[in-house]
Amino acid sequence: MESKSTPSSSPKTKINQVIDALFAYLQRRWQLLTLVILYIFFRPTFESKLVALLLSFEPSWGSFIVWCGIIVTALAYTYLLCRRRYVISGGVRSWTVVLLVGWAYYRFIGVADYVATPTPIPGVCYIDLFPILGSCVAVVIYRSHCKRTKHKQEGMDNSIRGYEVECPCTSEDEDLLGRRKEAEDLAEKIFKTDTSNAAFTLGLTAPWGAGKTSFMLAMQQYLREHHHKETILLDFNPWMYRKAPNLTQVFFEELSRTLAPYNSALASGFTRYVDHILDRDDSAWLQLGVRLLPQGFKAKSTSEQYDFLKKEIGKLGRKIVIFIDDVDRLDSEELIELFSLIRNSSLSFPHMSYILAYDKEYVSSQLQSKFNEHTYRYMEKILQEEYPLAKITPEQLEEALRLELKRIGSDDLCTPIESSGIQLVYHLPTLRAIKRICNTLSSYRKELEGNVALFDWFIIELIRIQYPRVFDLLRVNYTRILRSEGDQYIINVLEKGEEQSPLATVSLPDHPLYGGIINPSRYLYEHQDSLQINNVGLVIELMGIVWGETRKVAPLQANHVDYIGRYFYRALSNVEIDDVAFHRHMDCPYQELKPYVQQKYTTHQWEDLCVRVYEKAESLEDIVKVLRLTFYMHSISEGTVMVRTINEMIDRLRDSLEERDLRDTLKNILECADIRVGVLRYFGYAGEYGHSSTLPFNQNEIEEIKERLFLLYVEESAPLNPVECYYLWLQTRIAIKIAPKGETLLKYSHAICHPKMDKVMKEIIEKNIELLIPCFIEQDSLSKDEYYLQLPYPIWYIDKKKKGSEIGYFSDFIFGLDGDSSPIIKEFQALIREWLKMESNKIPFEFKHITPANIQWRRRYRFLYL
Repeated sequence: MESKSTPSSSPKTKINQVIDALFAYLQRRWQLLTLVILYIFFRPTFESKLVALLLSFEPSWGSFIVWCGIIVTALAYTYLLCRRRYVISGGVRSWTVVLLVGWAYYRFIGVADYVATPTPIPGVCYIDLFPILGSCVAVVIYRSHCKRTKHKQEGMDNSIRGYEVECPCTSEDEDLLGRRKEAEDLAEKIFKTDTSNAAFTLGLTAPWGAGKTSFMLAMQQYLREHHHKETILLDFNPWMYRKAPNLTQVFFEELSRTLAPYNSALASGFTRYVDHILDRDDSAWLQLGVRLLPQGFKAKSTSEQYDFLKKEIGKLGRKIVIFIDDVDRLDSEELIELFSLIRNSSLSFPHMSYILAYDKEYVSSQLQSKFNEHTYRYMEKILQEEYPLAKITPEQLEEALRLELKRIGSDDLCTPIESSGIQLVYHLPTLRAIKRICNTLSSYRKELEGNVALFDWFIIELIRIQYPRVFDLLRVNYTRILRSEGDQYIINVLEKGEEQSPLATVSLPDHPLYGGIINPSRYLYEHQDSLQINNVGLVIELMGIVWGETRKVAPLQANHVDYIGRYFYRALSNVEIDDVAFHRHMDCPYQELKPYVQQKYTTHQWEDLCVRVYEKAESLEDIVKVLRLTFYMHSISEGTVMVRTINEMIDRLRDSLEERDLRDTLKNILECADIRVGVLRYFGYAGEYGHSSTLPFNQNEIEEIKERLFLLYVEESAPLNPVECYYLWLQTRIAIKIAPKGETLLKYSHAICHPKMDKVMKEIIEKNIELLIPCFIEQDSLSKDEYYLQLPYPIWYIDKKKKGSEIGYFSDFIFGLDGDSSPIIKEFQALIREWLKMESNKIPFEFKHITPANIQWRRRYRFLYL
């Protein structure tokens, strides 16, 4: 509530508050005050005893050591208390001040026959222990104050916002509901109500979280500021005393403490009155009153007791206003006891007003079991008037939500909420609900920041908070409640007679993945009670906002099939990339981006990175960077095929550059040393999977590029991996289609021979034959005991008839090796002999030393194709 809506406290009110605070302090420190007064009155007697005690002090070395030990201990304890940020109580501070004043008087003014005993330290006396201890107390007080102040300042600068604590509004708070004037008017009306003959009772009714406590506090503040001398206020919360033996006893204790400073005769008056009527009525509240208050003499009659009590209350010249909050948190027995107490008190005691705050629906439901259809008539006998708080309007709720969203830094959410047409009055009917949803928005996991659509998060969290069982139903069964169309999830609407999906089986009717389709509307209506839903239409409205058929799908939204899981599980899966980190790294230069790519290659997020790597490639600079990065990803991951992504980037370059500039740009990219392997693999993948290359080069130029890059790769690789080199050589031998004509040369044709590359590869094979022999053997995919030969054509061939000047005879090469030097070579020679005897292209063989590399399997099954 805004303070400017209420005039500031007058100087007279502030003086009254200071006087009240002073008397409260004296009441707490009466023992110390009494001791000081006695000392002043009987100072000579005190001093004679004190001087005699001090003169008997023994200034020995033992005393000095103990004196020093006390100081060291005090300093160590002071350090410990400072670390704890210990708060010194007001009593200790008061005693410290008194002792320091006494030390100063006797140290510097002195009394007759007394001189302070000196220590071995020049100028220091034993009595100086007191200022040292006082200094320790002062240091602890100062450090505690500094630490608290620093902690508040650091908390204000912290980037992480704290939760919004739910507490009643004060005069310094903004009046979001505009009720301050209404509360003041009601307080004034109650003050002017004539209670000289009997007490007045009023019920302040509103649902939970609707601001009843804040309204009562505004009433109390008004009465304190404008009728301080005419009223006595008691704030009683029965919910705080639920574990007390008896609620009535607690009430009388609070009432006695409140009235005691104004009239001491009231307590004895209550006692005599209760004691007298106990002889005629043995009700529980009267018996507890007797046990609570001391026994006194009995009045002669009930009327005399009542007249005495009325007279004493009248002497106060004040009206007693009792505020009772949180009535709607009591159970039925406690409610009956409280209402009985109020009823009996209101009939007996004048000049009193009771203001009760409660949710009428809850209270009546609790009393229903006791009074059935007479519940409301019973409440009418207790409460003379009911004052229902005005219902919070949709405009007030929208303004409150706007302010809360602004406080948590999510004010940009206001526009999509307004455009969605959601009726907040039904989903967020109270300020408490608004604060709760905003606390949820401000406290989602850090890794989700920037990785979810904030509006979708708001709606789904609203479902989780207001309809928790519906949220659990969605989390487990969203594949049955929603249907997928491409990348989009849409809420299911079944036609008449349609009950389940084709995947549903009789044995798994409730399976979250394979069970029948769930019609949300029908299911929620059928299970409305178990799901604890008051209005099914409101739930369907929220679901339709997120998963409606007319809503467009977009990345990060909850209706996108790739992102829905993070909304229900409130975390990124181990295969999902953090969007914020991804975009931050993609804005970095190419060289700074490479470590990020390498790190993702070692995780399950590699596939997600490959899918999304080209998302931000809009400018020419970004397209060049992404194209180079894609080739680099080909280099570090043999099993990643990104031909389409590369071709798309080349097409984007073609849209931005002239043909000549395009050729120059691509030549510069292809010559980069860190992507040579990736470029060679791209040529192989494009040919193997039947894709045309969109490179602006003809076939001869491409073959020249492939040969040059392979030779540079062999030359610069130290150490060279023969197996990987052989596999890369095989890939470069695959012809590719050249767009736009789409012509393709046959694989391994003489027309695409690379003499220099083949010569280098032949030398590598001859030097590393033992390592490469497994690469020449392929296991049959159907018959695991039969094998093919995959020979390095066109370097060698197994058919002697095809032997020529350029192609060697593989058998001559193999049988020319020393089989005794290696069991692998010897076993391979045996395989070749068997193969030459067979007419089939595959033969059965049992290997003991060779493990076939199965290169064709490797090429067929190890790829992530994008």
